[in-house]
Amino acid sequence: KNANFFVIMGMDSFLSIQSWKNYKQLFDLVNVVVFPRVGASGPVVKDLVLQLNKAKVNLSGLIFVEKNILDISSSEIRNCGSDKKKHITKNVLDIFLKEE
Repeated sequence: KNANFFVIMGMDSFLSIQSWKNYKQLFDLVNVVVFPRVGASGPVVKDLVLQLNKAKVNLSGLIFVEKNILDISSSEIRNCGSDKKKHITKNVLDIFLKEE
């Protein structure tokens, strides 16, 4: 893995990872961190990991986060206007406001 680079995604994105162009290379280049989503079941995730193993995808940097699930996506946070502060810390909010 290259110098501790991470791609952070929700389970919904991870479950569709095989549709991404050059997705196998992603796993060779970075650590992939997957956050849980409401409704993503263990058997579906386990099946995908088995498929990726069978396709010889390097999963050594795959990290599943086991935290409380927030039922909100990054797109919803970006689109919630002034209510962003309900979902993110002040430091992150400052970055959002600077980038907008």
